[in-house]
Amino acid sequence: MKIVDSFLSEEEFSVVRDNLVFNTGFPFFLHQGVTKQGDSNSHWFGAHVVYDQGVPTSDVYDEIANIFFPHFRMKSLLRIKINFYPHTHKVIEHASHVDYDFSHTAAIFSLNTCDGYTKIGNDAIVDSVENRMVFLMDLISTDLPQLQINQADLI
Repeated sequence: MKIVDSFLSEEEFSVVRDNLVFNTGFPFFLHQGVTKQGDSNSHWFGAHVVYDQGVPTSDVYDEIANIFFPHFRMKSLLRIKINFYPHTHKVIEHASHVDYDFSHTAAIFSLNTCDGYTKIGNDAIVDSVENRMVFLMDLISTDLPQLQINQADLI
């Protein structure tokens, strides 16, 4: 795992946060249950898929790509998804999950600082801090650190 604070320049971060995602017209699509593995249907989150299965799926793809891609060395891109987890009065840990069943690297970017976090395995907790990127390298389903993402806006 690698954590990079102040991942984007202030200008890049402002474009992503204020002009794209926190824009009042930015669409999030609601989903019942946060993971497929044991979460209560009373929990929900919003998602906006920017890229999936080799295809841009959002009008913001080009702007996101132009800002983030120069910071990455990628062999291929699997998905870009922006999640919105609503504020709750207490932190709710959702069921662990695995996104892909083959070796890959995940990058989790926080748009805001809050009391949420990403939990990896049973021990590692990465706080949700504005403009923080978390890289999880060489993930594979048989030894994948389980991820729990709580109450944050993430890309």
